[in-house]
Amino acid sequence: MGTGGSFTYTPSSQVVILSVAATVSGGQGGYLGLVLSVQFENVGSGTIYVLGGAGSSLNATILSGATTAHVKGTECEMAIALVPIGPGEEHTSTTPGCWSGYYYQVSGPGAVQVELTLSWSGSNAGSVDIYAQFDVS
Repeated sequence: MGTGGSFTYTPSSQVVILSVAATVSGGQGGYLGLVLSVQFENVGSGTIYVLGGAGSSLNATILSGATTAHVKGTECEMAIALVPIGPGEEHTSTTPGCWSGYYYQVSGPGAVQVELTLSWSGSNAGSVDIYAQFDVS
């Protein structure tokens, strides 16, 4: 089950954040797993590159949410890829994944506040910080 969140960010000349989302799925021991995602568009003039496959250009820090925990998980083996995003193209980055060695778990409903950082490389390398809130049920 996914839920869109409210968000704010400082605009960048390279990317526009289109949406943020939290996806809650079955977990272990009565807890639910939480995956965060950001959809964005390259509005700059050059191609940018983000990590894909066994990696992500999106990092998250849980700011508050009493029902959320950062839990060590099992890492998976996958290839890391650089994904080119051309001008006018959209992409969605997610975190965490099995490559990270951890996951977020949710023990009950409530609001979760996060800081997300989306980074990209290329001749127009940069990053943007996004502050989001999700109501997880």
